[in-house]
Amino acid sequence: MRLIRQLSPAVATTPPKRSRDRTWSLTQRLLFAGGLAILVGGLITAGLFQVGRTGLETEEKPWDNLERAYQDIDSMNITQTWDLWTMVRTDTIGPYNPPTFIWHRLLSNDWRETVVASLIVAAVGFVLMLSAFIVRPRTTPPARRTAAKT
Repeated sequence: MRLIRQLSPAVATTPPKRSRDRTWSLTQRLLFAGGLAILVGGLITAGLFQVGRTGLETEEKPWDNLERAYQDIDSMNITQTWDLWTMVRTDTIGPYNPPTFIWHRLLSNDWRETVVASLIVAAVGFVLMLSAFIVRPRTTPPARRTAAKT
C-alpha cells in the first residue's frame, strides 16, 4: 500500500464531447403533435362509426327482389293477402315512411363514407407525423468573431 503513493497520478480524461444533442425544433414538435392528434382523432371517429354501422339491419328483404315478391303475392290465399294488406296499411309503408331496414341502408352508406373520410384524415395525420422526422431543424450559423483591436 505504501508504494501506491509513489505512483504518478493519473491524468483526468474528459469524455469526448458530443457534437450536439439532437433536439427537435418547435416546427418538428408541432408537426408531430398535430399529426398525432389528427391521426388518433381520425382513427377514433372511423372506429366509432364502423362499430355503429355493424349494428344496422341491412340484409336483403323480400322487397329487394320484386319478381320473387310478386310470385309470393300471387301464391297467397285470401286470408294471407288480407293480413299483408293490413300490415301495409297499419305500418304505413310507403315513400314517406320507409321500413327500418331502408333507413338503415341509407345510414349505412352515409356512415361508410364517414369512415372512409375519417381514415383519409388519419392518413394525413400520419403523413404530418412522418414529416416531423424529415424536416430538419434550422441551424444558426456561428457568430463571426471580431478580432480584438489593441
